Amino acid sequence: MLTPKANAGIVISWSSQQDNMATQNLGTITLSPGDTFGLPANLGLLGSTTPLTYNPAPGYYFVMWKIGGPLSVANPYSQSTTLNIVAGSGEAIVAAIYSAHPPGSVGGIVLPTNTFMTFAPYLAMIGLVATTAAVAIKKRMK
Repeated sequence: MLTPKANAGIVISWSSQQDNMATQNLGTITLSPGDTFGLPANLGLLGSTTPLTYNPAPGYYFVMWKIGGPLSVANPYSQSTTLNIVAGSGEAIVAAIYSAHPPGSVGGIVLPTNTFMTFAPYLAMIGLVATTAAVAIKKRMK
């Protein structure tokens, strides 16, 4: 449950940053249905556990959670996970790390391929057989 800082058991500094530090605080965080907020934010949290989801901005994808203070997450590499409050009060940091490249992309240049190259081994074999047959016929004729 989100609360104003004065009434909170723990005050959390919420943020997000790109993995190469090029941009910061893009996207939103959702703690439970209806509790979505923009970044950065300093909000308190009451309770011991809460669902946690990072909603990346268009063109970005989630990488991992970076946690500081008396908090932990069930899975730091899951876009939707559970945030656990280890201690009842204090200050903490929750940052979502995101990247601008789609998962699985390695970059580089895409070159067109010649579809006839798949036939090259077969054509070479046919040429070898034809040459061998021609040599054999020539030897028989002599």
